[in-house]
Amino acid sequence: MRLLTISTRPSQASGLRMVKKALINEFFQFGLGNLLVMHCGDSSPVLGQVVQDNGRLTLKDCKLLQNVSSVALGPCKNVGIVGAVCVEQGNEWEGLTFVGPEHCDLNLDLSATHVGRMTASINEFSERLIEFHGSVYRRFQLMFDNRYLPVVMIQEVVLKRGGTGLAVTNMRVAGVSIQVLSQVHEHLVKLMVHDTSFDVRDMALDETYFESMFARFKAG
Repeated sequence: MRLLTISTRPSQASGLRMVKKALINEFFQFGLGNLLVMHCGDSSPVLGQVVQDNGRLTLKDCKLLQNVSSVALGPCKNVGIVGAVCVEQGNEWEGLTFVGPEHCDLNLDLSATHVGRMTASINEFSERLIEFHGSVYRRFQLMFDNRYLPVVMIQEVVLKRGGTGLAVTNMRVAGVSIQVLSQVHEHLVKLMVHDTSFDVRDMALDETYFESMFARFKAG
């Protein structure tokens, strides 16, 4: 089992040094461990879930990126970013908040195809992906509906309202095989089906609706 310890000690990889340990700890308390998280360092990339191991937060590798180089995942660090997760107090939902690119200090090319796609992506509540602000689970549902593969990155994003979030990227921009994307998709669906059980109760929607909704997700 491959583990990557999340720390700010000087001996750690540069990507991890840039993210404050306190930030990861706070996000973990609000459900970061329920999401798929990726770290692209100078060595082999790690994609997995943040867990507690002997009192320390660790990124547990799910072995979904075997034989994949960090170079192949380069687009995920910039053009693939679709927003950020953050912690907010006083919201009607529990857990992490997701904010779209319009709420983040990002250098986006408004003429780019992926930006146009985010602008066009809309759910049944008339919420657009690019300007979304709400529950991370509802936002990830919106991304699934529009064929995105949302993964949290250990990469800080400055929020326009102030504060810091962690970038969320669309894994479909990565230079990897269809087989890898399919495996990532399957893992994400399992996580989402499990975690949206909280939203079923909070939103007073019946579980049959969610089961039928996730049944139509297909990789491609």
